[in-house]
Order: sequence, then C-alpha cells, then structure tokens
Amino acid sequence: MRDQWMKAARRASTIFLATAITLSASAAMAGSPWVLPEGRTVLQLDFRTEFADREFLPDGTNQEFPVNGRYSSQTLGLTLRQGFAQDFEVSLSASYKALSYDADPITVIGPIGTNADGDAINGQILPTFDVNRQIEGLADVFLGVRYNLYKGPILITPELELKIPGGYEGPRGTFVGDNPGLLTNDDGTFQEQRVGNVPAIDDVALGDAQVDLTASMLFGTFIPASRTFARAGAGFRFRFGGAGQQVIGDIKLGQLIGERLVFFVASSITHTVTEGRVIGISYATKETNTPAQAFPASNFELFDLRLDKNFIDVSGGGIFKTGPYELILSGGKILDGENISETIFVSFSTTYRY
Repeated sequence: MRDQWMKAARRASTIFLATAITLSASAAMAGSPWVLPEGRTVLQLDFRTEFADREFLPDGTNQEFPVNGRYSSQTLGLTLRQGFAQDFEVSLSASYKALSYDADPITVIGPIGTNADGDAINGQILPTFDVNRQIEGLADVFLGVRYNLYKGPILITPELELKIPGGYEGPRGTFVGDNPGLLTNDDGTFQEQRVGNVPAIDDVALGDAQVDLTASMLFGTFIPASRTFARAGAGFRFRFGGAGQQVIGDIKLGQLIGERLVFFVASSITHTVTEGRVIGISYATKETNTPAQAFPASNFELFDLRLDKNFIDVSGGGIFKTGPYELILSGGKILDGENISETIFVSFSTTYRY
C-alpha cells in the first residue's frame, strides 16, 4: 500500500513539474509563479496581430470609430528567460511593432445662420484634417525578475518588471499646436478662423513612451487529481513621465489533456488610480455615422488627452508540447474600458527549452 502511495505521489509530482514548466514557458510576458529551474533557459518567439473598429471613450462610452476608422497592428516579440539560481529567474523581452490607423479625411462645416426653428444652418467651410497614421519600429523592452518565495499547495512568487520604451515617438494630441481651429469663445465665435488642411495625426503610437515599474505578487496551484492549474496575480504599476498610476490583476485557469496538450482561459484588469498629466487635445464624436466630407462643428467634442487607460480583457488558447518545443495559440479581446480601443487580438508563439 505504501509503495502504491509513493508511486502515485511521484507521478503527481512529475505531472506537476511538467505542467509547471509548460505554464511557466507560456507566460513569459505576464509573469508566472512557476520559476524556471537553475540553469534552465527558455527562448520564446511571439507573433501577435490586433485589430479594432470600435473604441471606449474616456467616459466609458463604447462606439464605432468615427468616419470609418480602422486600427490594426502586428508585433513580433522575442523573450529570453533564464533560471539563474535556485528559485530565482530573470527575463528579457523586446518586440518590433507595425501599426496603422486609417479613417476618412474630415472636412468641417460651421454655422452660417439659423432656420425658423432656431437650428443651425451649416455651410461655412472650416478646417480639413486627416488623422491617418502608419508607423513601425522597436516598441517597449521589458526586464523582469522573479523569486519563488514559498513552495507548498500554493506557490507564492513576487515579481518586479521594468518597462523601457524603445526610442519611438510617443502619443500626443491629435492636432499640432493643440488648436484645430474649432475652439470657440463663450459667445460661440471661433477663437481662430482656419480653412484648408490642418496638421493632425491620430494619437496611436508604439507605446506610451514612458518608463513603468511593476511590482506584483503571483500565486499558483496545481490539482493532480483533475490535472488542473490555476494562477493569479495582483500588483501596482508605478508609471513615470506624468502617466497615472495603475493597479493590475489577472487570473488564468488551465487543463492538462494527456501529456502534451493544455487548454487555458485567462482574464486581466488594469485600472488607473491617479490622474496623469494632459499630453494634448483630441476629439470625439458620438455621431459616428456623420459623413466625413461635411462634418458639423457642433458634432465635435474636444477633450484633454491623457495616457490613462482602464480595461478588462479575456483570452483563451491551447499549448501543444513536443520534446523541448511548445506551440501556443491564443486569442481574446478587450471587453470593457476607458480611453482605449475595443481590440481583438490573436497570438501565435513557439518556445524552445534547453
């Protein structure tokens, strides 16, 4: 009886270790309570594509991008993880990103009078601006360290991660000089009359172009009887360069099928708790179906643009393991948020352990 119990315990430990390494290798960017063994190296290559045709405004309103706006991006990332000492791991990752935002050029028309009912009659030609943008380059670089503080039924691992921008141009106000020629005085007259093309660009960028330092506590467990794993994390993100500070959290559940296949679902949340500085002026409109060629000035809502974002996302996928290699396919979307696109994303990754 004792021998049978010992065999079962050894088998459970083997499954636990295999699952732990699989989960650890596949969670490079998000952190993992399963730290790589000393001397173990994992190299991970990721390709991720994102697209969106809707957005969450700063007040949380969910709507289509105005004037047929479309966002897309493709990111190629490389991550190196190394178990340097017992229960201690270091990771380094970088990515090259290409993105585009396309929308119809907007020609604004202003009031030239009122009708019998007092409604504005539009016809005055105001500025024309085009916010299309295509950029590519080195995005953010991440350096992370983890230490497995406690081993037991629940693993506890603190993590510290530093994000450094890759030298790209950061987001800024939509309008160069922050005056699109649509700002009005108290009596409704325009502060500055403009016609023709106004320099403008969408505020999408390869990142926020500022440094983050994220401190997290990671928790993980494995249930041998059902071959199920769970992990969770909570932390605080110190954002420098005038961005608002954030609290973050995530949860991930997975199921081991046989010896090679893992299915998982995950969700994460980011919430800004302090207000960051204003980086410029942008615009919104809730009249998203208004034709771009004759866009009434009264449909514009100008607002102060900040780097502060809130969102909740969900994702899921599978991991297939064969020898030292793992193939990971996942996808998901942003479910809710503020000041962020309603992004749908698909990711394919491969890892090699040696």
